Amino acid sequence: MDKIGVIIVNWNGGETIFECLRHLIAQKDVEPRILVIDNNSADGSVSGIRNLSPHIEILRNPDNVGFAAACNQGVSHLQDCQWIAILNPDAFPEPDWLWTLITAANKFSDYHSFASLIVTRDDPAIIDSAGVAYLADGRGVHRLHGMGIDQTNVPQIEVFAATGAGALYRRGSLLEAGGFDERFFCYYEDVDLGFRLQLLGYRCLFVPTARIAHVGGGTQGGMNNDYSLFYGQRNFIWTFFKNMPSPLLFLYLPSHVLYVLGGLVRGYRLGKMRLMLRATREALKGLPGVLRDRWKLQAERRISIRTLRDMLGFG
Repeated sequence: MDKIGVIIVNWNGGETIFECLRHLIAQKDVEPRILVIDNNSADGSVSGIRNLSPHIEILRNPDNVGFAAACNQGVSHLQDCQWIAILNPDAFPEPDWLWTLITAANKFSDYHSFASLIVTRDDPAIIDSAGVAYLADGRGVHRLHGMGIDQTNVPQIEVFAATGAGALYRRGSLLEAGGFDERFFCYYEDVDLGFRLQLLGYRCLFVPTARIAHVGGGTQGGMNNDYSLFYGQRNFIWTFFKNMPSPLLFLYLPSHVLYVLGGLVRGYRLGKMRLMLRATREALKGLPGVLRDRWKLQAERRISIRTLRDMLGFG
């Protein structure tokens, strides 16, 4: 069997990362390399990780370099692994999670990334994510988010991308796509990577039997905190302008602009208008670099405009 490496990025993960690792150590029929990248945690969690198992590898950064850069460090470190799994420190996989994913990967060789069924920790009957859908206005959204499992049969299906809370990638394809964009720091980095894999013609399969329970919001304190609001607003703009082919970019630009403005309205309602304005300014300031990358990505595009357009959602 091909070798699998699992990357967990820790930043003050506290007790949740210990539980995550205990679930990972208990995986059946698979013996992955487990690598924790610590972004200068100050909560003592690294010492606790060392006590869990001598087989857990730890790389420590002197600063918080962000989720995207830490994942790239992990991919570079796990050179003997043909498969790379990404797992959030507040995500708890079932014992057959990895086995189910790698079995699907071996069976469906024309797919290059695989998404898990992620349910909420507090109520495992509620779906947190069934893969990522990408909307024409530039939003990456969690499929079936908030729905009850009994409300849908949750079929195995091709999706746009895998959420970074629990995903499996062919390492070679991940490297060919350029890895995670380190400018993103965190948030939307998985959507951006998924889009670049799509541009190369590398499809993503949602595997509903590969299940993870997710706290949601993680160590950042929910989805309306400054981190998620700032990076979500900035990075969703970069993802759209970097990856969307020109015919579709111009077609959907008005709806994208409307959603950017909607982000500002959301910030106003939350009392964080200045934060959202700063995020939008940072996005515009970084556009020249994003557009330079765009030229290369579009020149190497293998997916047809029609195929990509048919994959986009509207909402």
